[in-house]
Amino acid sequence: MSAQWLNDFVTQYRGDPDIVDVFGVILYTDAHANVKKLLSDPDYWKALNERSGPHWVVFAVRSARGQWTSPRGFGEDTFGLMVPVWKEPRENRELLDLFEFESTEHLPQMLVFASNAKGHILSRSMRVSDDSVDRAYQSLSEAMDLVAKAVSQVAPEHRQGAGAFGAINAAISGSEDWKRIKKVVSLIPWVSKLVGAVRG
Repeated sequence: MSAQWLNDFVTQYRGDPDIVDVFGVILYTDAHANVKKLLSDPDYWKALNERSGPHWVVFAVRSARGQWTSPRGFGEDTFGLMVPVWKEPRENRELLDLFEFESTEHLPQMLVFASNAKGHILSRSMRVSDDSVDRAYQSLSEAMDLVAKAVSQVAPEHRQGAGAFGAINAAISGSEDWKRIKKVVSLIPWVSKLVGAVRG
């Protein structure tokens, strides 16, 4: 997938006073069957479009599928530690370079991106579940609700530029921190029982 394609689409919306100058892109591959089914369903797409709101534009990009392979270079009489190596398709290079992503290994993800005054891309990613179509929809809905709410709180005069990205980035960080806190809190009863069992 060419990054130029994405740039061409983004250019159509830049400068529109009603559109925040921060964009979303859902990145996935053919290996993510549930996300692919979800995004190809017109009813789910309309529902996600409603959630993203009127001021935030989101694209979906299917990249080429990478894979884990065995390392090469070991001869017949040579022993070595066989650690699998991630092989990234050449077609993905431009897209990965644009967002400063190392690989597509951890897709599917939703990326939120903007460019600063110097033209550098600022981006933040959120994982998307591919466990089922329902879980994919739930994780994308949560991500879109979070960003749409942050966008709605950005004053119109600050919608253009990196300021809006800063507000969204802070909202994502706050959400991730809260999830970590909830996970720790949910472990407390289990740890207490374990400590009690050890003492007993």
